[in-house]
Amino acid sequence: MWIMSTPFDSSTDSDDGPRRRKRPFASKQRQPALPVPASATLECRFSREVYVVIGIWILTGLGFQISAPFAPRTNSIWEMTAICTVFFHVPNLFFIFWVERIRVWADENGLRLRGLWNTRFIAWKDIEDYGWKLAPANSKSQMTGAVLFIRGRRKPKHLSRNLTRFDELLERIAQRATNARVSSWQPLEARDEGEWPKIFSYHDVSGWKLFASYLGFAFTLCGLILAQVFVSPRLSGVNITWNSLVASGKIGLLAMPLLICVTYPLMILARYPAIKAARRFLEQRIIATREGLTFERGDRQEFVAWGDIERYELETPSGNFQFPLGIIHTKRDRYEFHTGIVKGRELRALICYRATNATTSKWMHGTGGDADVLGGPNSMWRGGIVGVGPRIHHYHTRTNRIMLIFGALLAAPMPYFAIYGRYVHGVWKAPDIEDYIMTTIFLLLLVPPTLWGTLSYWYSTVEVDEAGLKQRGIWGERMLSWSQIRSAKFNGYVLEVRGEKTVLRIGPVADQTHLIEEIERHSGIKIQRVQDFKVDA
Repeated sequence: MWIMSTPFDSSTDSDDGPRRRKRPFASKQRQPALPVPASATLECRFSREVYVVIGIWILTGLGFQISAPFAPRTNSIWEMTAICTVFFHVPNLFFIFWVERIRVWADENGLRLRGLWNTRFIAWKDIEDYGWKLAPANSKSQMTGAVLFIRGRRKPKHLSRNLTRFDELLERIAQRATNARVSSWQPLEARDEGEWPKIFSYHDVSGWKLFASYLGFAFTLCGLILAQVFVSPRLSGVNITWNSLVASGKIGLLAMPLLICVTYPLMILARYPAIKAARRFLEQRIIATREGLTFERGDRQEFVAWGDIERYELETPSGNFQFPLGIIHTKRDRYEFHTGIVKGRELRALICYRATNATTSKWMHGTGGDADVLGGPNSMWRGGIVGVGPRIHHYHTRTNRIMLIFGALLAAPMPYFAIYGRYVHGVWKAPDIEDYIMTTIFLLLLVPPTLWGTLSYWYSTVEVDEAGLKQRGIWGERMLSWSQIRSAKFNGYVLEVRGEKTVLRIGPVADQTHLIEEIERHSGIKIQRVQDFKVDA
């Protein structure tokens, strides 16, 4: 068996394209949504998560304003107030106004889109096309965006995924926009339009180059900190030298630069084994045509027709900080490529859309194959063996552990300012009310989420069996039978399952994708969510 590899950084479609073709795997992907009544007006606004982000930004601005590191001059408070007003308060007011203004209404006549200054109406008959626009290759976003193409307008209209009832809005558009070129939401990059063949290859990212760039960034931050302590006071007529500082002052001065210089190199060194392992893919190239995929490595070529693909999945190698691999299975061979390949999201969407004979319909980790799960696949079953007893979705993942450690490290130095004080233009100042307020604000932002996450990490689980969904948390145990579930939605981080009187809110548990699939299969409802690759019939 020949295994193809790739580096990070047969049904044949006609030229008319597969846009209106019946998808063989559509029934396996999810149960069809109930039709939205055409007479009902659907209103969408920004979800509450956006307000949480704005609230955190407001508290951050207030914290900086209270803890102004300026010289004790009569106008120092006005200087910090002006800076915080420009960079925090004014943008916050604008975002609040913007979030409250944005609305989308869908009724039997069309869409009404209210922006900052006006409201636009788009009739259903004027929607010529729509689809999913994948995130750019250099984007950190893992979500796709919904795009509408309107008659008579050159620029497409983007719909934010942060809107409430977002999936219902997309269903309404698919039902009512009968003049559109397509009849369902599909990835725009996976269509026949555009250049063929599509070539996917890798950027050679050297681990040592990345290490040098991180180290250079760390030294730059340290230089800025030292300049604020030694250079800025001289501009104000205060002469500060290293010898003039007391012992606690020297410790406080070196604490942050040392933390930066140590943390950044350690981060890249921890990732270096994964980067080095991914370099074996650098010689691979993947060429996509309307007929299938060609895997090239040196002089060797292997062609895989779209119809020969039996299934595809993600697989994460063992070890810390490993990048997942994309795995394609055919009757004869198994092919691998690194998900960090340039335009990797487009490649996966292309496979998801065109591999019509595959038994899978989306990219997921195989059962127990996600290396992010601590304890291996056996830890996710009550009997300690895969397939024995109820399935358990716990919080023991590498990502959750790293986030808890990161939150604890950020919160740990905060009491130092309330005990020993801080610098004001290089002069060590005893703690005062500003230091206590600043410490309190940052501890309130960091300690409760970290503490709650730690308790959930150790004590919370979600069990799935034939009877229903059982959540064991810090405050006890709650259960919903499958017949009691009325609705569910997933915002990318938290899964919210609602019954008549009980609501289960489930954070980023192990193997969350399979949990969503199980809930849909047993309850018969469609979970509102934005998928990485959304391909409908």
